[in-house]
Amino acid sequence: MVRRTLLLLLAPLLLAAQTRPVIILLGPPGAGKSTQAEALKRRLRVPVIGVAEVLKQEIGTKSPEGKSLRAAIESGDLLRADVVNDMMERRLYEADTNSGFILDGYPRTPSQAGFLDRTLLARGFPAPRVIVLELDDDTALGRTQSRGRADDRAGMAPGRLAEYRKVESLLKQHYKAQLLSIDAKPDARAVEAAIRQALGY
Repeated sequence: MVRRTLLLLLAPLLLAAQTRPVIILLGPPGAGKSTQAEALKRRLRVPVIGVAEVLKQEIGTKSPEGKSLRAAIESGDLLRADVVNDMMERRLYEADTNSGFILDGYPRTPSQAGFLDRTLLARGFPAPRVIVLELDDDTALGRTQSRGRADDRAGMAPGRLAEYRKVESLLKQHYKAQLLSIDAKPDARAVEAAIRQALGY
C-alpha cells in the first residue's frame, strides 16, 4: 500500500521528466557532445541550446546588449558570468523550450549550475538529467588533434584540458544525484544507444 501511494505521488514528476526533458551534456572536447546532442534532438524533438548559438543570436539582434557583447568579444574580454546567465535565461524562456531542451556547453561553472537550477524551478521543469561523456585525456587530445581544426588544437593544450577537468569535477559534484556516466570511447552509434538506454528512451 505504501509503495503504491509513493508511486502515485511520484507519477506526476516522472511524467514531467519524460514529457519536458531537460538534458545537460558534459564531456571534454572530442567526447562527441555535439553529435549526441543532435541525436537526442531528433529523437526528443526539442532544441539544442549552447552558449555560442545564443551569443550569436544576441549579437545578431544589433540591440545595445548585442553591440556590447560584440565589442567585448572583439576586444578579447571574457564575458561576465551574470551576462552569460542573463542571456541563457532569456533563451530558456522562449516558446520552443516549453517541451524541454538539451544544453551543450552550459553550465560551465557551479555558480552557473545554481543559476540554472533556479531558472528551471521557476519555469516548472524537472531536475535536469546530466549525461557525462567520459573520455580519458589521451583520447580527448588525440581526437581533437586528428580533426585538424585550429580552434581544437588551441583549446586542447594539456594545461587547458587540466583546467577543464577541474571544472568538470565541480559540476559532477553539483549534479551527483543526477549523473549518468557514458563511455564515449566507442563509435557514435554505440554511444547514442547507451545514452538512450540510460535515459530510458
